[in-house]
Amino acid sequence: GTMAQKTPIFEEDEDEDSFVISFTGERQLKKRPPPMSMVHINGKSATVLIDTGASVNVMDETLFRQLTPAPVLSPTTTKIYNYGGREPLPLKGTVEVSVSSEQAAALARFYVVAGDRGTLLGCHTAEELELVFFARQIYDSHAERLVNEFPQLFEGLGRLKGKSVKLHIDHSVT
Repeated sequence: GTMAQKTPIFEEDEDEDSFVISFTGERQLKKRPPPMSMVHINGKSATVLIDTGASVNVMDETLFRQLTPAPVLSPTTTKIYNYGGREPLPLKGTVEVSVSSEQAAALARFYVVAGDRGTLLGCHTAEELELVFFARQIYDSHAERLVNEFPQLFEGLGRLKGKSVKLHIDHSVT
């Protein structure tokens, strides 16, 4: 009989996903320069755009070709769109690389895009490298102060006084 063609299966935990990124700071309304930072990717220094609205990292082909030894490029079905763009960026695949700032280092996945578009660090990697900080702690003191200031609003069952409310119940819904 005939041998069935075996197609290689690549493990990718972000298959079929779409991401939106902002190259060249197009989202900026004022003429402020976008936030840039100098990092090292596999030991090679690179200026990157920090996009805290992006959940992925993107590297252009120009930088990818300068990395030695060349990282292994893995295929991807992920689609990445420029902010406001209709066509996905021409992706070559993904690479796993080491990235370091003056403060910290991380292993990160980058999507490699055709051409010379620049390199973008997404929110997660920028935070790992301590280039951006996000306030994650929610302070209870404000809520506590409100409860102390207006105790009458936070007691009882929350019944509506002096009003009659009709609830329409649809019995066909189970």
